[in-house]
Amino acid sequence: MLPEEESRLASVADIQLAKCGAMFYDTEIVRMVPMQNEVRDPTFQYCNGWQDYSGMGISVIGAYDFVTRAYKVFLHDNFAELSRLIDGRNIIIGFNSNRFDDNLLRANGIQLPKEKTFDLWKEIVNTQPPGQRAGFSLNNMLKANDLQSKSGDGGNAPKLAQRGHWGELINYCLDDNRLSVQLLRLACNDLMKSPKTGSYLKIKKPWEIVDVSNAPEALW
Repeated sequence: MLPEEESRLASVADIQLAKCGAMFYDTEIVRMVPMQNEVRDPTFQYCNGWQDYSGMGISVIGAYDFVTRAYKVFLHDNFAELSRLIDGRNIIIGFNSNRFDDNLLRANGIQLPKEKTFDLWKEIVNTQPPGQRAGFSLNNMLKANDLQSKSGDGGNAPKLAQRGHWGELINYCLDDNRLSVQLLRLACNDLMKSPKTGSYLKIKKPWEIVDVSNAPEALW
């Protein structure tokens, strides 16, 4: 896609997402999730599995606020700012967030009303018949849509956090945000392709699912 076309599509999507009061976010965890039959590395801390959201802890949260057109980083010292941002937005968007990120927030003291949430991954797989909903990972979606691949592996994020490599971790988290927002823009323009067929996937848009009657005024 030419830069001019990408910019035009981004503008169309971003204006609509700003008008309805949307933000996109992604989380990274502190403690590693143990894999079955894995020999644990004694130099790292682990949680008790994929359902142990409180045990995972939150290391960093990256977000893009469509209303102010700004990327934001949240660590423990400014989680209260994130809570205020969530309160002031109508739509909180993520990728596979209903199953993971949303639960992680709630388990770690950050309130997120379910009626505000929109999961891009969920809407993608909802276009597929039962039994055919695998294969729509973020990396697969990025590749199918000629977007840059993820810059790292989320499984390494807890290692970065525990080693105190905050700059590298924050850059990774924000890069995931940037790529996911690009994918969302394509979805909002009905130009997001399936990694299985190459055909366009028409999903329900955030403003078609979430109540946006109290959307904040976009600063455009």
